[in-house]
Amino acid sequence: MATNLPQGWEYDKVFGGDSAGSSGGSAMPLPEPGKLMREINFTGTPLDGLSLPKTATPGPLHLLIGALLLALAATSLGLGRWRGRMA
Repeated sequence: MATNLPQGWEYDKVFGGDSAGSSGGSAMPLPEPGKLMREINFTGTPLDGLSLPKTATPGPLHLLIGALLLALAATSLGLGRWRGRMA
C-alpha cells in the first residue's frame, strides 16, 4: 500500500512493526499514560529563572514604518489631486 512518507523514510522505522498491518490478535497493549509521561512540578511562577532568546522581529518598528509609508502615500495622492485641480 502506498504511504505518504517523505523520500527515504521507511514505514517500519517510523511506526514500528509490520508495514502490512496486523489485523490479528497479536497487537501489544498500550502502556498506561502515567507510565509514559513525566510528572511536572508547577510550583512558582512559570518564568522563574527562565531566560528566553530574543529572536522576535521588531514588530513595533515595522508598524511605525508602515504607518509612515501609508501617511506618505496618502499625502502624495492628496497633493497630486490638489495640483490637478489647480492646473
